[in-house]
Amino acid sequence: MTFRLDHQNVFDYLVRQKLCDRPSESVLSIEAKSSKNFNLLVRLTGDRLLLVKQEPLDAQGNAAGDLLIEGQVQSLFQAHSELSSLIPLTAGILLFDPVHHILVMNYLQDYLDLETFYAEQQVFPAAIAQQLGHLAAQFHRTTLDYWPIYHQLHPDEEALHRAALQQTQTAAMAEDEIATIVPDFEDGLEWLTPEDLGRISEDGQRFFELYFQAKDLRRAIAHLSEIYDPCCLTHQDFKFGNVLLHRNWSQLIRAASKELKESAESAESAKKSSANDQPWNAAPQPLRLIDWEKAEWGDPALDMGFLIACYLRLWLQSLVVSGLDLTEALRLAAVPLEALQPSLRSLVRGYGAAFPEMGRSPDFWQRAMRFAGYSLIRTLRVKALHFEPLGNVGICTMQVANSLLNRPEAAIRSIFGGPLQDWLDRDTSAPELGNQPDSQSDLAATSGSGELAGSPATVSNATPTLKLPPGAGLDDLLRHLHISPEGRIYHDRCPAAVLVEDDRPFDQLPPEVQRSYLRLQLRNVIYDLYFCGRQLTDQPAATDLRNSVQAGVDVEFFEQLSAANTGQGYFDAGWIVTQIDETTALVQRNGLILRLERDRHLSPSQRHPAVGDAVAVWMPPHRMDASFYTVLGDRGPISPDAPAVQVYFNLSPAGAIALMRVLIPALNQAKLPFSLGLLHDPADYGRRDAAILRLCQVDWAAAAPMLRQAYPVVRSHLQRAVPLFTKVLAPGVGLAEEPMEEACNEAIEFGLHRAQLVADGLLDSADPTARLAAIARQFQQAGLWLDRPHLNPGASDRYSL
Repeated sequence: MTFRLDHQNVFDYLVRQKLCDRPSESVLSIEAKSSKNFNLLVRLTGDRLLLVKQEPLDAQGNAAGDLLIEGQVQSLFQAHSELSSLIPLTAGILLFDPVHHILVMNYLQDYLDLETFYAEQQVFPAAIAQQLGHLAAQFHRTTLDYWPIYHQLHPDEEALHRAALQQTQTAAMAEDEIATIVPDFEDGLEWLTPEDLGRISEDGQRFFELYFQAKDLRRAIAHLSEIYDPCCLTHQDFKFGNVLLHRNWSQLIRAASKELKESAESAESAKKSSANDQPWNAAPQPLRLIDWEKAEWGDPALDMGFLIACYLRLWLQSLVVSGLDLTEALRLAAVPLEALQPSLRSLVRGYGAAFPEMGRSPDFWQRAMRFAGYSLIRTLRVKALHFEPLGNVGICTMQVANSLLNRPEAAIRSIFGGPLQDWLDRDTSAPELGNQPDSQSDLAATSGSGELAGSPATVSNATPTLKLPPGAGLDDLLRHLHISPEGRIYHDRCPAAVLVEDDRPFDQLPPEVQRSYLRLQLRNVIYDLYFCGRQLTDQPAATDLRNSVQAGVDVEFFEQLSAANTGQGYFDAGWIVTQIDETTALVQRNGLILRLERDRHLSPSQRHPAVGDAVAVWMPPHRMDASFYTVLGDRGPISPDAPAVQVYFNLSPAGAIALMRVLIPALNQAKLPFSLGLLHDPADYGRRDAAILRLCQVDWAAAAPMLRQAYPVVRSHLQRAVPLFTKVLAPGVGLAEEPMEEACNEAIEFGLHRAQLVADGLLDSADPTARLAAIARQFQQAGLWLDRPHLNPGASDRYSL
C-alpha cells in the first residue's frame, strides 16, 4: 500500500524511524515548504526542527526515484574518507528511506537560500559569487577522476548500458579509463506526442513551435554531446535555490579569504595541503550545496554553465518588454546586466583560483557558455510543461540562449564585459564585498524559502487577506479600488494586501511605459478580484498538508476529473508526414513536430501514409494549463473563426465532477463542438469561473436544454455570485459572448477584455465621482453597452435557461 506523507502521519513516521521519542517530544507545528518535493517542516519541543521530504507520487504511488540519487551521493561522502571534506558543504541527512522515497534532515536555521537573498535584498555582492565559484570547484576538484563515484551511481551499467559503452569506447582510450554515458541533450526537445499536447497549455505549445523552427539552435544543442567531457561528480541542478547562504556570510567569507591568502603565501604549505585541508571547509560554511537529486558523473563545465544561466535569468526576468523593442527593454531592465557583471566575473575568478586545472582554460568557459544557453532552453521547456506562459520574456530568453550556444566567444565578451582572461588573471585572495546588507542585522529578520533554510513562516505573519463580499461588483470596485500617484494599486477593504507582486521601480520607467505597464497591472487586478473572484489567501492550514501534488497538479482530483471525462478524443486534420519507419511517423504543422504511433494515432484508412501526405492525428480529449483541466469534445475544438459563447459556473469540486458527468455525454451525443474547463486544484474552488463551458453561438439553442437538465444536478454545489459583466442565467451561472478578434484587434478572453475597458476608464478619470462615466465612455467607444456588457457589438440577447 502506498504511504503518502501528510501532517497527520509524519510524527508517527519519525517515531517509527527512531528519529523522535514520543514520551519526551511532541509536535509544536507542521508547515509546508515550497519545493518540487513534498516537504514538511516539523517543529518539535526542545527547539528541534526537522525537514521531512517525500518525492511526488503518482496515482499508483510511483516516484521518479530522484531521492535515491541524493541518498547515494550522501552515502558516498560518508563512506569514502577521500570525500569527507565535502560533508560540511552539503546538508547531511539523518535518514534515507528508499522504499517510501523519503529523506529526513536537520533544518538549518542559520541559512537562507541564495535565490531568496537575491530576490529580497536586490544586491549581488561579488564576494558571494566568488565563494560560489570556490564551492563548485571544491566538489569538482575533490571528485576529479574518482571512479568509485561513477560505479556507485551506475551499479548495473554493464548489463544496462553495454551497447552504449561500446559506442563511446575508442582505441585511443587508456586501459584503466572508463567509457561514460553522454547525456541525451535533445531528450524532450526533438518532438512531442499527441499525449504531450494534452499535458501542456496552448501557450506552452508556442515554445515548442518556436524551438522546432530554430534550426541553428537545435543543431547547437545536438552538438553538446560532442563537447561533453565527464570527469567528476556534478550536481546537474546547480541553481540559486539549491545554494544555502549563512546569515553571517560576510564574516565567514572574510575569514576564509584570510586563511586562503595565508595558505597561498607558503609554497610548501600549498604543496602539502590536500582537499581535506582547504580553509573554506571549516564549519560553519558560508555556502552549502543541497538537493543532489540530479547528481551525475559529468562535465564540470555544465555545472558552471548552469550557474552563469542563473545570473542571466535575474537579468532576463526583470525585463519590461510590453510595447518596447528588445534594445529598449534591455536598457530598462530592473536588474541590468551591468549590475551582475561583477558577480559573474568573481564567479569565474573564484572557480579558476580553486581549480586552475579546469577554471583557467578558455575552452572550459566556452563550453560553460554553451551549457548556459542549454540551461535557459531547458528551463523554458520545464516552464511549458508546468503551464507557465512563454511571453515576450521567454522569447528574449530564447534569443540569448541562441547566442550563448552558437557564439560563445562573443557572448563571453558581452556578458562579462570584456575578455575572460583579464578576469581570470586578477588576484582573488581578498574579494571585494561591495555594497551589501550587514549579514548580522539586515538578514536576521529575513525568512528563507528554501527547503533547508530560513526561519519558518507562520500564519500570523502571512500576507494580509483581501476577501470581497459575495457578489461584489462594479459599485464595490468604483468605491474601493484605487491607484496612487506612485503607481501602487490598493483596495480600501485591505490596504496592506499586495495586489501587484512587483518591486519594479515604477518612477524610473518612461511615461508612456508607465501607463502601458499600469493599465496591464490594473486590468489583471480587476480581472482577478471581480471577474474570477480570486482572493488573496493565507497559506493552507495544517489540515491541507498532504503529498498529493505532482508537476503542479493535484493527483487525486486529476484522477477524478479524468474518470469523469467520457470523451474519446478527436482527429485533428492538416498534419504533414515528414518521416516514416516501421511503426511510427513524424508529422509537422505550423512548426510543431509530433511523433506518432501509426496504429494508435492514425485512423485505419491513413495508417500507411507516404512522406508529404496530409493526415488527421488523434488527439486526447483534454488539455491542461496552469489552472484548468479542459475537456475537448469528440468533434474537436471550436473553430477559431466561429463566434463563441461562454457559460461560467461558480461551483465546488464535487459540483465540477457532477457537471462533467451530466454535460459531457449529452454534448458529445448531440455531436456539438465544445470545451469544458474545470479548475484542477480543489483548493482553487470558490472562484466565480470554477468551470467554463465554451460553445458555438449557433449551437446555443441545441445546448440550452442540456444546461437546463444539468442545473438541478449541480444546484446544491453552486455559490450565487457570477463573474462581473456576465449575464445571470441562474444563481451561480453566468454567460457572455466571446469577443470577436477583428473587433478587439487581438484574441482576448471576455473577462480580460472587459477588465481592460474598466482599467482604462479608471486611469482616464482623475475625479473619483466621474469614474462610472469614464468607464461608460470606454464601453461606448468599443461599441458595447454598460447595461448589457455580456454581448458583442450589435448582438441581440437570445440567451436564457
